[in-house]
Amino acid sequence: NGTIVAANQNPAGTFNATVNGLLPNTIYSYVVRSTDAAGNTVRTPLASFTTLPDLTPPANPSNFTATSGNG
Repeated sequence: NGTIVAANQNPAGTFNATVNGLLPNTIYSYVVRSTDAAGNTVRTPLASFTTLPDLTPPANPSNFTATSGNG
């Protein structure tokens, strides 16, 4: 949704960013923009990635009561 992640100055060619709150099994797109001290700016082409699916099973049910029925 147009979120901007700022990074500190890094050696040329390196970049790290942590993005939180991503949904599982979802495609995200991004570009990286870099500006040098002289104000020259360059952008990467649009790229994308897919987050991994959520494979964690739900917790076991607990705190329930069984009652007899007529079935």
